[in-house]
Amino acid sequence: MHRPRPTTPIARSARPHYPEPVLKAEVDRAEALLRNGRPSEAIEVLRTLLSRYPDDPDLRRRLAEAYQAANNQERAFHHFNRAAQLFSSFGKTAEAVRMWVAADAVSKNEPDVLFRLAQAQLALGESNAIRDVLSRLVVAASATKDRRRVFALDALHRLEPTNLSIAIKRAHALEEVDRLEDAFAAWLALDAVPEIVGLAERHLERPNLSVKVVDVLLERHRPHDALRLARSALEHHPEDVEVVAVVVRALETLGPASHLIAARIALANLLARDPRAERTRLLDEAARLTAVAASNPEALEAASAIYAQLGMEKEFIQIELRLAQLHDAKGRKEARDRALARVLKIDPQNREGLRMGVRSLREAGDDEQAQALEGQLFAAETRASHETDERDTHLRIELDGFDDPADATTSRTTRAVPPSQHRAPPQTPGPPSSRHLASDLLAEFAHRPGSPDNPTLSADVPTLSANAPSFAPDKEPTAPNERPDDLRPRGPRHADEFDLEEFDQEAPTLSHKSVANPDTTES
Repeated sequence: MHRPRPTTPIARSARPHYPEPVLKAEVDRAEALLRNGRPSEAIEVLRTLLSRYPDDPDLRRRLAEAYQAANNQERAFHHFNRAAQLFSSFGKTAEAVRMWVAADAVSKNEPDVLFRLAQAQLALGESNAIRDVLSRLVVAASATKDRRRVFALDALHRLEPTNLSIAIKRAHALEEVDRLEDAFAAWLALDAVPEIVGLAERHLERPNLSVKVVDVLLERHRPHDALRLARSALEHHPEDVEVVAVVVRALETLGPASHLIAARIALANLLARDPRAERTRLLDEAARLTAVAASNPEALEAASAIYAQLGMEKEFIQIELRLAQLHDAKGRKEARDRALARVLKIDPQNREGLRMGVRSLREAGDDEQAQALEGQLFAAETRASHETDERDTHLRIELDGFDDPADATTSRTTRAVPPSQHRAPPQTPGPPSSRHLASDLLAEFAHRPGSPDNPTLSADVPTLSANAPSFAPDKEPTAPNERPDDLRPRGPRHADEFDLEEFDQEAPTLSHKSVANPDTTES
């Protein structure tokens, strides 16, 4: 026989359920007892029913009202709150709101009740009634890092975006719960620069936040404060690319050229070691270094490392030749010889490198190796001369078929030259192809020292100093396999390697004025 079931959801219970008529009769009896002023007896009846139907929110509501009539506020609050949770779980939000309102009436300003009530009212779109609940929740959830308070302030800020008091409280609360990016945005919307700086100084472990604040200070034309904060961030994160980059930006505004170049060298060295660095950014930094510090060997070495990482042989050779010339002018012969060795290892026919190599060997008194290198230089110049003659010959052949040389110029791309007229330049004895050698050297030079995965550049390249191996291609390098000190990028890698103290000695101290009063907010 089918047993009638109650209309409200129920939980499983070890006790048998009442038939529907019996359940209704018991509920009616409890209601009659309440009307007759006998709440204790009504409570007993309802508790018996609730033991069989513990998840019936309507029975919970009736029992809460009975406890309230019996002046037992604690039990009444418990059952009102539980009934609201059950109604909410069954999707009956309006009934849940009524139960939480009743619970709040029994026990005022309970943070959890106010929080759940506010959530339900937001779901129902009760924007007018919710303002009072949210304001009370801000006060009730006053414990540090209480996310319910942040929830209330977020909701109030959406309802009243121009309320300065709410905006300030919200910015402070966001920092308490570690929502630093949101706190930064909140203070920035208020244009509260001192509070933004204070936020960054309290959280120097967050380099991204410091970088954002320094950029804000630079936009507000406060370079001294920007450089001071950038220096603090650099002390905590000397290997962070973005931190060093923001130091460079601050120095571009304020610092002298010498310190700016040192910072740029440090940035270039970090970028050359960073496999995630974008090619455009690497090229841009290398171009800046060679433009602002064309006579600085350390800057050129940093740019050379970038070109090596990118596999750009032509640019790498140009920088190394410039380095060799600078070292030669300053009398640093060993550093010059190493730069020449790198050039000739990649391009054994480089005439400028060969000329400097011959002169260096003559100075060292090694006439035999100098003579061998002169032969290599002669072969390279002869080959270049033949290639020039061949180009001139082909051009004359093309021009012979035209009365007007301009006609030959315009049709050069369409007129075919007979195969017999394509003559390869005469081959002269020389070293074997070095294309694979060049790519190996560039890859080797691009790796920076400091980890097993990044091998150092071998120093086993021939040098031009006295008692050193020659540049002759049939000679094998004999130096130990370790990178020479002069080749290591000597730009500053840590904050203490270039001093920023002197820039802010006379800078005004940043005032941390409170913006609680809008009249004192610093714009």
